[in-house]
Amino acid sequence: MNREELKQPKFLLEYCNRMFGTHKDIGREKLFRCPFGEHRRPKLHVNERDGIGLWRCWACDKGGDIFTLAAELQQLDVKTQFPDVLKHVAQVLNISLDGKMSKRSYSSPSPKRAGAMPVLQKGLMHRPESPVFLEPADVMKLETCRKRLEEDILLRSLLSSELSLREGLMLSATTVSHPGLRGLLGATEDRRLLYLYTARGRDGNITYTGAKLRHRSNHANPKIYLKGGKWSSCGTMNAESSRFMWVAGKAYQPWGMEFAEQRKIVLICEGESDAMAVNQAFGCLVPEDSSVFENVPNTESAELVPFAIAIPGAQNFKREWAGFFNGKIIILGLDSDSAGRKAAKEIRQTLEDIGCIVVDWAPPNPYKDARSLLASEGSLALYQSILSALNSFQLP
Repeated sequence: MNREELKQPKFLLEYCNRMFGTHKDIGREKLFRCPFGEHRRPKLHVNERDGIGLWRCWACDKGGDIFTLAAELQQLDVKTQFPDVLKHVAQVLNISLDGKMSKRSYSSPSPKRAGAMPVLQKGLMHRPESPVFLEPADVMKLETCRKRLEEDILLRSLLSSELSLREGLMLSATTVSHPGLRGLLGATEDRRLLYLYTARGRDGNITYTGAKLRHRSNHANPKIYLKGGKWSSCGTMNAESSRFMWVAGKAYQPWGMEFAEQRKIVLICEGESDAMAVNQAFGCLVPEDSSVFENVPNTESAELVPFAIAIPGAQNFKREWAGFFNGKIIILGLDSDSAGRKAAKEIRQTLEDIGCIVVDWAPPNPYKDARSLLASEGSLALYQSILSALNSFQLP
């Protein structure tokens, strides 16, 4: 048994079971009590990324693999004292580094166990592709965009008005309080909204994989691209056919997916502004410990409050993305037009193939999407419409 083999998710899960005892299942993850702080609820998340077991406590802003966890617990330096860290891990797991293992089973975890990636059916990929993160110079530029929207009150008010969304939601989407998370929105120098696409790396931290630019009403809307830490322009966005454009990177996962990891119920929208509309209606962006669920009666657990994420368009749900939704209840909230209904049917089949419970919701006539319903009828009407779809089955 060598150090690389011990990074497998099954060993981290077993280590946590032996060190911390009971856990709580949240979708694909297991939650253990955090040994580093006084938290009222389980906070230490255990999951898998690219075949490596990873843990994270957002409250303490700590995370890593099995060795970083062992080093933290034993107050050792994982680099200079690694032999002692390795010895401790072997002792806890009751294994020998010559390959012998304890009597407890270390068989590969089944798809239903947290930390395991789902075994997808009907030709789907076993797991999503590895994220490709932006270069540091581009990351810095997008951080500048995020901070610009956070700090510019007038711009934030203008953009929220154009989207028919509350300014408070815009602000919360730029200043997500989870340690290590960067927020969901930014603004360019010419005052246009950016949707920031992110993913979690091997170290457990969130960084950018791409950014998508929104067309603005009554605006020149030049096309801009981000490369090598510099913006360049070429042509103009057409209001008829180019409401959005990618300015850097690509969508590794649906927009906002990292915030839905701890949620049991996830609503998939066709477009980022629709996802924001739904989250406004349910009062939930993000932080887990915040009392932001004022619209939801008798809610005992934040994980049962639907959280909306977005795919870039009706035809842009990648089949390998199904792995992100394993073990969750899915509400399909795509547009009511023919493209949205066709996509909803295809996505439903994909998700049902891996055992997800799928509920379809379409905006009532005459509304095309969640945002148009919210803009015309208000948050309560959107909330009640989605809730009626949820009432079609019993929550587990």
